[in-house]
Formats: sequence, C-alpha cells, structure tokens
Amino acid sequence: EKILTDPNRGHWDLWVEGEGDESAVLDISSRGFVARNPRADINKNRIVAIDFGTKSTVVVYQNEDSRILPVRVGTGNVSKSIQAEHYENPTIIEFNNLAVFLEAYSAALGRPATRWEDLYISHRAVDDLQSSRSTDYSAFFTELKQWAGDAGVKKSLRIRDRENNDYLVKPFHELSDADLNPIELYGYYLGLYINNMRNGIFFNYYLSFPVTYEMSVREKIARSFERGIKKALPETLLKDETVMRKFKIIGSISEPAAYAVCALQEYGFEPVEEEMVFYSVFDFGGGTLDLSYVECFDNIIEIVAVAGDNYLGGDDIDRLIAK
Repeated sequence: EKILTDPNRGHWDLWVEGEGDESAVLDISSRGFVARNPRADINKNRIVAIDFGTKSTVVVYQNEDSRILPVRVGTGNVSKSIQAEHYENPTIIEFNNLAVFLEAYSAALGRPATRWEDLYISHRAVDDLQSSRSTDYSAFFTELKQWAGDAGVKKSLRIRDRENNDYLVKPFHELSDADLNPIELYGYYLGLYINNMRNGIFFNYYLSFPVTYEMSVREKIARSFERGIKKALPETLLKDETVMRKFKIIGSISEPAAYAVCALQEYGFEPVEEEMVFYSVFDFGGGTLDLSYVECFDNIIEIVAVAGDNYLGGDDIDRLIAK
C-alpha cells in the first residue's frame, strides 16, 4: 500500500488513458492512491538476456548502473536467503486450473488478472513434481524445449490439469497465435518477473539457441516469447504503436557463441599483436550437444564451424539409463 500512496511512485495498473474502453474505472482520489505512467519506467537501451535451456532457464538484466543481475523465478518468498541454484530456473510448467487461467489470460490485452495458483512454473512447479503422485504426472510439462526444438515432431501433446480437464496441444510448428502455446505462457511469467515496479520495463531481449536449431524453429520460439512477454506489459504501452516499435526480441545468437564472447573477456584471452586465437566450445546441455569452433582476431569473433546433436544431452542419457 505504501507504493500505491507514495507520490513519487504509484502503480501502472491505476493509470488509465482515454475513454470508451471496457476497463473498470475507480475513483482512487479518496484513498490517496497514485497512478503511475508506465512510460516513465521504460529502461532505454538496457537489455535482458534469456538462456532458454532444456532443464533450466537463466535470465539476466541490466540495472540502472549497467550491472548484470540474474532473476529468480518462482522461488516463493523473495526475502529468503539467496542461493546460487535459485537462478537456474527450471524449465517446467504445472497446470492446476488451466481453464480459469486461460479465461483471465485472454480477458485483457496486457497484465491480465491471472492467478499464480492456477499455473505454476519454475521452482514451485519442480517442488510439486517431486512430491506429486503418478496420477498427476500429466499436469506437468517438463519438455518445453525438446517439444519446440524438433521440427519433425508430428505428435500432439495432451495435458490434463489438476482439475482433470484434458487439453490437446498441436505440434509446436503447427501452432497459430490463437492456439494454446505453453512456451508463450512460460514467457508470460518470465515477463512478469522481469518487468515490474522494482525493475522497470525492458524493451530489448536476446535469446540464445542451440546451433542445430533450424532458423524457422528459432524464430517461432522467439515469437512465442515475444507474445508472452508483451502480455506482461501494461495495456497503456501495448496500445501505443510508437512506443511498441522499440520492442524487440533477437533470437539469432547460438549458445556456444554467446559463451565464447564472455569467455574471451573473463579468462583473459588477449591476442599478442596480430596473433589469431583459435578455440572450441563444447556445450553439453540437458537436451542438446553443441560444438562451435571459433577464431578471434582484433576483438572480432568469427564462428568457423558448428556441429551438434539435438538428442544427445544429460536428460536424454538419464532417460535411456532409466529404461
């Protein structure tokens, strides 16, 4: 409530522009509430980077001092002591009451009145999975990246939420914008944790992908994240075409190349005079194996060759051993 009544803060959801829409208009003057224009909190030229992993997703953003900070998603009480594993956000969704969630999700252009208890992601979903019964297994979706990354999959996905309602999800490459898209919903929650009254609003996003992913798959995943993240923004911004032209999600960066850029700086690979530095990156992830061969000359990185396997990862090996 202090945020709502602070004259230098206020809240985006109280800001209304124009008339004639279907939004409920409240008289907030008697309560001393302050409406805040979300345009004042747009972080210009600051970026968010998302590593959408098979087992976990890592999100970092630039603060006002240009420091790179990680984001915890779905850990519950944010006042608890921070642990390193909190920033490895599990790539998982738990469907509790999907009908109620989707009704609220589709009822508003931005920042819909969805409820956390209807759909969990990340750490909370993993905690529930580990303590759930086998009959609840279909309420969890743990293979978002594998499902999206395999362009050759023709099989539909069947979800049964904890209310015992069944939903059929089309293969990822067949989805339209109107279809149920779990990656969009995952992106929506990430958007809420990224864009809020503490962090402000970000318009520049970078997604990294395995080197073996087809460009059409990368673009569709990026567009899914874009729809979800935009859904987490205030409606005032979404209705402003001029402002929204600045919103962009770039998904052309490979995961090994992104690591290479950091490794050169952090490990002090400094070429001597006109020396060229050659090295390779082996990314053995939860669901994929990526190999990149890189050369660096005069602070310019060039990817010489790439290789990989979409079906050779730690989780894949675990499943084969379990069989």
